[in-house]
Amino acid sequence: SSAGSGPGQRQRRSCRLSRRTPGRDSPALSALGNFQTLPLEIFQMMLNYLSVKDISVLSMVSKALSDRLVNYICTSSGSQRLLLQDFHGSSREGASILEHYRALGLLLKRCTLLLPTRDRLKYVHKVLSGVSCFKLNGCASPLHCLGLQCYGVFLQILTAGWDELECHRVFNFLWELSNLARKVQTVVSSKPGSSRRLELRIRLFCRAVLLSGSRRHDSAFWLSRILKPWPMVNQARLLYLIFGPVSSRDG
Repeated sequence: SSAGSGPGQRQRRSCRLSRRTPGRDSPALSALGNFQTLPLEIFQMMLNYLSVKDISVLSMVSKALSDRLVNYICTSSGSQRLLLQDFHGSSREGASILEHYRALGLLLKRCTLLLPTRDRLKYVHKVLSGVSCFKLNGCASPLHCLGLQCYGVFLQILTAGWDELECHRVFNFLWELSNLARKVQTVVSSKPGSSRRLELRIRLFCRAVLLSGSRRHDSAFWLSRILKPWPMVNQARLLYLIFGPVSSRDG
């Protein structure tokens, strides 16, 4: 063989390369693959070119990738990209943003798959807490806002397939987070119409967030949770507030 290219030298060169660059099956690359070689900033920039559905699929590749995505969602760039807040646009834009939050619900469902229910809810709340239109009193124009509907389809996808105990925890978490017990108490113990704005907001929150599912069994579960703490006369009042007619003049 020619100088510098003998079998022994080629073998030594191969060994040096193998020490410098981990193999495809090495532990360092087994979880993140070729993403291991990218700086975190570049990895997050690449995510801006993927749809939310594609990021959702990527989260299922490995736990290491899922952990990276969990961190990305909480960054300012991730929040700006994923938490769209155009809730007061046209009907076409409304359909688009509802579909976006369906996809986001699936993404967070997959990213938090291995966490206990309580930790999943805390993480989801941390991600969504900056969206004011997801709150009971967060929007100045609730009748013309899709925020609560987006929140509803998000939760519907997130909790699909969860067992009843987990759904109880979801309800309790939302009930306490929105302070709904005190607000409902105010409404059912006062004269009808004396708290019109609060009545309307409770109606919109219950209908859009808790009762938005297309499956009758799911809606029945959430409705039973809403009504259960109250005496029958207050249950009747709540049912009327949630499902009864609305005045076009004053709400």
